[in-house]
Amino acid sequence: MERVFLTCFPPLCRGKPSSSTNVNVDESVTLFSSLVSDIDRLQTWLLPEGSISLQWCSEATNLLRKMHSQLLLFYEKSEVPSSWDCINILDVYMEEALHLLDLCNSLSSAISWMGRYRLTVDLAVIKFCDDEIPDVATIKAEIERLENEGKKICGVEKRKYKNMFKTAAMAETKSKNRHHHSSTIRFIYAVKSTIDVMDMLLFSAILYPVSDIGEYEEVYRGFPQLKFFSASLGKLVGCCLKGKDCTRSVLVENMVIEKAVLDIKEEILKGEEGADVGRLRKSIDLLKRSSLALKEGMEMFEALVNELFAEVKNGRVKLLAMVNGKQ
Repeated sequence: MERVFLTCFPPLCRGKPSSSTNVNVDESVTLFSSLVSDIDRLQTWLLPEGSISLQWCSEATNLLRKMHSQLLLFYEKSEVPSSWDCINILDVYMEEALHLLDLCNSLSSAISWMGRYRLTVDLAVIKFCDDEIPDVATIKAEIERLENEGKKICGVEKRKYKNMFKTAAMAETKSKNRHHHSSTIRFIYAVKSTIDVMDMLLFSAILYPVSDIGEYEEVYRGFPQLKFFSASLGKLVGCCLKGKDCTRSVLVENMVIEKAVLDIKEEILKGEEGADVGRLRKSIDLLKRSSLALKEGMEMFEALVNELFAEVKNGRVKLLAMVNGKQ
């Protein structure tokens, strides 16, 4: 049964504004820039023709965990004012946390659908292997069922990317103390925007393929330390979205299953006399092995999604407790 995560939390309590921070923004930027190695590693996990594996999705989820952890750490080490003129700075984290929790909900829903699809594949394989020579009518019925279930995996939800830099720029321009707080605000939005980009890449791979995620490069221009980070992220985004077919899943595990189903269908359409029984058996075996690979990938991915959810939920509770304790 699909698990539903609740994302309702009590409203943020306001503390008294502070005019200083006790954390060095440059140090935080340098620490964040070190994640470029994780970005580059994701690049190596990409497969030809824009295909993405569940292993890649797991690595991307783990990177989201690291980014969230650094954002939370920055807040914890800072005496961040709860409100700077036009921007409620603590709400930025709270909203981003809810955004990540919503992503976990969506990914969990997709994992549930993939689990259902895999069970359908397993049942089809059993029916295909019941007899020495599979019954043509049975194969046709199971192929139709597989094709229908496969269509339910992709396109479950649509989502629009929000260009958060516009909000950050507006806040920085209107702030009376923008010279003092500028780097802090820009860093927070740089991390937030990066999380949003990774969020959308995951969303595109699992739920609804997209060809564009909007503009985000501006958030890095104030930090020379993030030059290579920005370039690597841009390269990753380009490779993930280049030539993307937005009508079907890009998960390689699903694509292998689809190919096996098409091969089986092709042999069946030749009729009993024209079908190559050996090739048919080979395709059925590929379908069986592909289902096992999907199961293993799903289990690994689901575990990391659950960990991300738990860490974000705990981070939000921790920050709320910290703010309430300062009042």
